[in-house]
Amino acid sequence: MKAYSGFRSLRAIARELGVRERQLAAEAGRFAEHVPPTIVDGKRRYGPRAAAALRLITRLRSAGRDDDAVAAELARGPVALVPPSPPIPVSVAEIATALNRRRERRHRLLATMSEALQGLHAAAERHRAGVARLRDAVELHGTDLSSLRYYDNLMARFRAELRSAERMMAEVYRSAAGTAAGGGPG
Repeated sequence: MKAYSGFRSLRAIARELGVRERQLAAEAGRFAEHVPPTIVDGKRRYGPRAAAALRLITRLRSAGRDDDAVAAELARGPVALVPPSPPIPVSVAEIATALNRRRERRHRLLATMSEALQGLHAAAERHRAGVARLRDAVELHGTDLSSLRYYDNLMARFRAELRSAERMMAEVYRSAAGTAAGGGPG
């Protein structure tokens, strides 16, 4: 009997699948070429491949498929007999850990952006102070500053870009604080 240890009765397979034995016997007869029985000690037994075919037939019937659709699936061979994989189980703790990691990465990114903007602001202030010193020196000697107007315009545009970047950072901080305070995904 050891050679046939994986072989089971139709009743055992029906119990496993949760269907009536009579219904499963009808399906086994209807698709006999794909569900071959083996006689073991005078009793009809079904091997793993036949059990997989019966499982597929039951699944397709519960989905409302007709005989032709079931026969087409069985004709595909062993690929069709592999049951669909169940979803990967993920615990709430794993989800919380992933969200916390994501929030920490976002906070690190925001801190880096804040440091970069502070450095940019400091550089702009140093440059503005340098331009003011230069203007004072030129005016002290009574020279015309019209040739330096280009640099004034450039600094004005630079300050406008800095203000725009600061507004953007403020909006990023507001949205990050809103999603973190709201309990949404981090």
